[in-house]
Amino acid sequence: MIDRATGELPPIDQFDRDPQLSVVLSILREIGKASVLTVGRTEIREGIVHCASFQIKVASPKNLGEEETITDVVVAAIGAEFGEQLDVTRPLDFDGAGSDNHAPYTYPIVNDSLGVNIDQPRYTDRVSEFLGGVAIVINDIDPPVSADDVAKRIDRMRAQPDFANYVGREVGVFGLKLADPIDPSQGFVSVAVAVYDPQLSFFDVDFDLWDRGLAQAEWRLVSQALQRQTSLEQVSSYSSAVAATLAAAAGMAVVLSLLGILVYIWVRFGSLRYSMAAIVALVHDVTIALGLLALSAWIGRSALSSLLLIEEFRIDLGVVAALLTIIGYSLNDTIVILDRIRENRGKLPIPTADIVNRSINQTISRTVLTSFTTLLAVGIMYGAGGSGIRPFAFCLLIGLVVGTYSSVAIAAPLVVRFARPGEAASATQTAMTDKWIKQEPGGASA
Repeated sequence: MIDRATGELPPIDQFDRDPQLSVVLSILREIGKASVLTVGRTEIREGIVHCASFQIKVASPKNLGEEETITDVVVAAIGAEFGEQLDVTRPLDFDGAGSDNHAPYTYPIVNDSLGVNIDQPRYTDRVSEFLGGVAIVINDIDPPVSADDVAKRIDRMRAQPDFANYVGREVGVFGLKLADPIDPSQGFVSVAVAVYDPQLSFFDVDFDLWDRGLAQAEWRLVSQALQRQTSLEQVSSYSSAVAATLAAAAGMAVVLSLLGILVYIWVRFGSLRYSMAAIVALVHDVTIALGLLALSAWIGRSALSSLLLIEEFRIDLGVVAALLTIIGYSLNDTIVILDRIRENRGKLPIPTADIVNRSINQTISRTVLTSFTTLLAVGIMYGAGGSGIRPFAFCLLIGLVVGTYSSVAIAAPLVVRFARPGEAASATQTAMTDKWIKQEPGGASA
């Protein structure tokens, strides 16, 4: 789909003729709905936000395969649109580019002199810290490149999910042959990349394991790093299979946490009714927050967006953190009220509506003061925190308001159960007996 030599997308008129390009078209539609966040210092000039760096978050389309990623299409599309304003790094051509046969280009590092290891004794760079690792020699690089540029390309590629298992390895890039010996600024046409992994030392493991786990793997990483067009500072992409796994794990964690809350409140208050009341309030809070988050997509395209600072918010790690914070805050507020209900209930087998009402009145000042002070802090965060933290603050603002009234208007009334005739008489008799004992000086010992 993407031209590896230029990193460009195919002409748009081919999309209708080639069904395979429908995936590319789906990704392009998602780019149109991407979330754009400023990174670092920003300035507003004539109502337009200016910043040296931006972060672009693009969702994967629904018709993407489980193991497919959208990296190439996104990089190509952004490069085509903003190529003149971006620091574009073009792909390199070199001896062995695109080859899966790594043997002619990889050498074990068994001597502290680089030249001895790669059969070119004239190079005397010391590589003692890479002993047991691998040296990868890249020749005939076109256009010439600096050693720092090669190191940056390799670091960017190592940060990709496909090479997550190779993070933490020690890497060094050594220039071998200059394009112009008179002018070193022209760069190198030949470099050596030294990589060391203490778990795969040439001296500690057998050759096949070293060759497969280190030499072959690093050749593939370095080869792709030099061939890929890089116009973005950092690109991270996750396949739909990884996203599905993370979603399943998150869902299971939420279910287990709710079960834990249910059991704790059940044991603490001695009634399943209290547990169910707290869980219903939590589900209500999260549902309202998610609903208003979805509504932000419509508000973000209206005239109210600039006035309310509402954008087309998407669910990301910040939003998930906000939802978890809402659960914790709402649960704490609910337990305070339920605990006061339990205290006021005394020996009565069930809390009455009057007891619940009195408990709410006794805790309302604490609830209002706590919510108000927290809302002030979150409101400042929402208004002045910038676009990066605004989705988190938006969910938190909604959750604070909803969580406060749900503890009072949903959780507390749910613990009330109208007594059956026998229970009502028993409850009344117990209450009257307790009142009489308290009023009579010698009643308790009679």
